[in-house]
Parts: sequence; structure tokens; C-alpha cells
Amino acid sequence: MRNVDRRNVRVRLSRVAVAALALAAAVPVTVAVFDLAAGRALAAASGSSIDLRLDFETGNGSQFSGFECPHPETQLEIYDASKTAYPAPRQGRYAARISESAADVWSGNNIVRCLGARYDSGESAGKDYYYGFSLYVPAAGLSDNLLWELHHPASLYNLPGCSVAPLALHARNGGLNFRIATGNCTVGSGYAYWDPNITLPGLASVPRSTWLDFVVHISFSETNGTVELWYRAGNDPFPPAPQLSRTSIPTLPYTSNVRNVTLYTEMGLYAGRSGYTGSDTVYLDGYRRATNKADVLAEFPTGDTPAPAPAPAPAPAPAPAPAPAPAPAPAPALVSEPLISGTPLQGQVLASSTGTWANNPTAYAHQWQWSRDDGATWLNVNGATRPTFDVSPTFVGASVRAAVTAANATGSTTAFTTSVTPTAAAPAAAAPVDVSAPAAPPVVAAPRNIVPPTIMGVTKKGRTLASSGGAWSNAPTDYAYRWQWSRDDGATWLNVNGATRPTFDVTATFVGAKLRVAVTTSNGAGSATATSTPVRVAGTPARVKASASRISPTANRARVTRSILVVPRHPHRQRGR
Repeated sequence: MRNVDRRNVRVRLSRVAVAALALAAAVPVTVAVFDLAAGRALAAASGSSIDLRLDFETGNGSQFSGFECPHPETQLEIYDASKTAYPAPRQGRYAARISESAADVWSGNNIVRCLGARYDSGESAGKDYYYGFSLYVPAAGLSDNLLWELHHPASLYNLPGCSVAPLALHARNGGLNFRIATGNCTVGSGYAYWDPNITLPGLASVPRSTWLDFVVHISFSETNGTVELWYRAGNDPFPPAPQLSRTSIPTLPYTSNVRNVTLYTEMGLYAGRSGYTGSDTVYLDGYRRATNKADVLAEFPTGDTPAPAPAPAPAPAPAPAPAPAPAPAPAPALVSEPLISGTPLQGQVLASSTGTWANNPTAYAHQWQWSRDDGATWLNVNGATRPTFDVSPTFVGASVRAAVTAANATGSTTAFTTSVTPTAAAPAAAAPVDVSAPAAPPVVAAPRNIVPPTIMGVTKKGRTLASSGGAWSNAPTDYAYRWQWSRDDGATWLNVNGATRPTFDVTATFVGAKLRVAVTTSNGAGSATATSTPVRVAGTPARVKASASRISPTANRARVTRSILVVPRHPHRQRGR
């Protein structure tokens, strides 16, 4: 379908998902480098142009910003070669198994899916990238599904006729197709360049029970770009010429009012239609992006060339004995242990103190952990590295604690809080009731802010910012977002008209100004508002004024309802595929 309504889709890397991934991988949970600048620096240091990896090699999916999987514990599994019932990983140690069934309906638009997303991949005009990845289709199954896409931001896909993602690989009618939907999107009419089902030569019937390797080259331009695909089955050589080639075409979408958009990356399974009744599985591995085709090709297996044996290293020359170093200052030493505050109930927020330390620690790190065997073994909750922790249904009945690491120039030391066990509901009051008079109604408090909301993303023109909801007590049921700006260094603030979503596209209007987000939460007892720390948009101020209204307590707010996938915090898109 060309236009698919995707109402109020909220996408987060949920603690439910990462906990399930950690268990599936059966390895210690690690934290991946999310910053693309760091990825580029690492690539330059290694002599490679690869700047983005979503190859599952962390063993837990932490390279991704989020997962749109209604049931990640059954839909998404990261595995290694010990899982003999699955195809052996194509590259590296790990691969991913992704599945969907009629029961896996995503609440945002009531369509079946399981997609991993990287919202800051940042494809934009002037970029030129090569992508490499591997796909395995089992012997049976795979109905029509989206498998990989570069998606456009809400500023464009919310417009009628412009909701379809511009570049995508699909399973269609038993084979594999490629979509290009780019150029000027006239509102209500669709894209100027519309080729949604390009048949890939040799893939009209998808090869099964073997790895398929893809190289995709895209030069990004609103007017004069390039799309090329090379692919192979098994270890056959890649052809010298691309099997699909489109040159001198627009490779980015835009409208007269929305220009210079930035795309983001998703992969997995998305049925794209309501009424799905199938049961499908695919395997993915080795996703990376580079500016050089050779760097992408180098990581695919050749199958016929054994790895060279390492040359013996020459014996090192004896080094002179170093002068004794002065005794370093001691690492931090615990004085009093950190403590958990808050009520351990589903839907509530816990908070951990840092504890008290000797030897002048200069930095603290938090890691929340959980246990299902009364503390005999503990697993890190991936992504739960803030002082606060949202209690989701996954952790009801388990033991939860926080590990606090204090560090200084000499070293680091870790201490643990006493564990707590979250419950599904608050215990019933046991106080006696005076039957001589009607019982007073229970006192319900309005939400209270514990940790202010934060703004995430690069504060530059053309980028998209995202707001966390902050942390709140007293179980708020609704969240409303209002972005604000100031030209006088925060002395006065104006509401940005229409900016009532958790994400915000930075346009030239706001260059040089300060931005903040006001988050209002509510429950049956009332509401409360907290604002983020302001950030300044880099660059020279624009001369164009944005349409804005002064802050009013009755300002229109977009309401967002909390679901189990609500954690910090990247609700990137609302509609479209």
C-alpha cells in the first residue's frame, strides 16, 4: 500500500527487549558505541571507511536505537554457532533470528512487525554510502514483508501521499523487490519518482536455505543521485556490474516546504498491512555501512580462500628496567553503600543514590541488574545505566538492584544496593475501618517529577532531536510534549506552534536560539510539568521568524500513552512505511 496510517507509533529500545536479548545471547551484556562520530574515528584509526555497524556483534542488540517488536522475548533472538538448529552466523560470532506471527501486532498502527532501528544513521544530501548485509530465508515461509529500509522523518511522512519510505528491500510474491520512492512529493499525489516494486534479476523466486549477500550503493541527492545493487547466493562471486542500477535520479524525498531531509535505518520484518495471518522468519547478519565499496566487500566470506597463517613474530629485544613509578593514589573506597528509593511496583520509578566514597571519585556509573533465582546469578538490564529505573512487567517478582561504580584516575570500585522485589500492585491497606462513618476516599497524588526530561540528538539545522519523558512518581498515565524556544538567552520562552511530539526537527529558524521541551504528565489526581535543560542550536541565527505562540497553560498538547516499551527514549516516528 502506498499510504499506510501509522497512528501514534512510539519506538523505544525497551528494557523488556534488551533483557530478552541478553538471555537469548547467553553472554554478559555490554554497551555499544552509539555515537557515529566515534564510529568514524574508529574506522579511520583502523584504515577502514566503515562508520556504522548493526551486525549484532555486541551479542545483545545494543548497537540499535530501538526495536519495534511487540513480543521481543519470542520475536528476536541473537545467537551464535552453538545454536545448531539455526544457520551458522554468516560473519563474525553472532547473527539474529527475527520472526512474526498474527499475534505480533504493534500497538502503534495495529500491524504485525519486528524491526530493529537506528534513528541517527543520518543519510542526507551529499552523502555517498555502500551498505553490506546478509539475509537467510528458511525453506518454508516468508510472505510479503519489508526487510530493510531507509526511512524519512515525520516532517515529510506525515504529509498525505508522502508516507512511504523512499528506499527499501521487500519480499514480494515469493521473490525479492526493491523500492525507490523519491523526488518531489506533491501533497496528496505522491512522489515524482515512483518505482515501488523493482524486480531484482535472478530473485523473482528467493533462494532458500542459503545466505544471500547484498551490497547497496546510494549516492544521496534530491535531483541527481544513484542507486546500485549487487547480490549473490552462498559464496558465488559478486558480479562485476550491479544487477540493479539507476543513475541521475532523485534519491531523497522532499516537498516545496520540506527540504534537505535526513533518513534513518530499519531492518527485520514488517507486514505492512492489516489482517496478516502468516508465520514468517528471517535471519540477518553483518550489516555495515562504508564510503568505500572494497571495505564492505572485504568482510563477506569467500569460501575458497583459507585465512593466512600469522607470521611468527620476532623475539623482542630486552627492554631496560624502568625506574620505579611513584605509588598511585588509591582507587575509590566505599564508605556507605548506595540505596534504592521509590516504591517497587509495576509502573513506578526507582532511583539509586551513589553511596558515599573515600579517595575522591571523579565519576559515577550506574547499571541496574535483575535476578530470577533469588540473587544466585545477576544479569545486567541493557540500557539501564541511569540513576532511575522504570519497573516494567518483565521485572515483577524478580530481584532488582543497582550496581554503582565510582572511579578516579587510579581505578574504579563497584558497590551494590540491597535488592528489592517489584510487585504487580500495591498491597491492600490493612488498617481497621471505622464502620460508624463512611470511609474516606483514598488520597491519590498528582505526578511528581524525579528526573527532568532530557533532549537527545545533535543540535544543528537539519537534525532531529528527541525528548525523554523524564522520571516521575505517582504513576502518570499520560504525557504531553511542548517544544519551546528563546532568542533572549532564556529570559522569555515561546511555544513552537505544532511542536507537540516527543521529536523535533531543527530548521533554520532556530539556528542560534535556545530550545527546551516541557513535559506535562497527568493521572486521575492532577498534572505536573517539568522542563529540560535548554540547548543552543549551533550556527548563525536565521532571519526568518517561526510562527509561535506565547506559553499558555491551555496550550494544545499531543497526548502519548505509556506502554511497556517506554524507556529513554526515541519515539521517532508516527506513520508511514
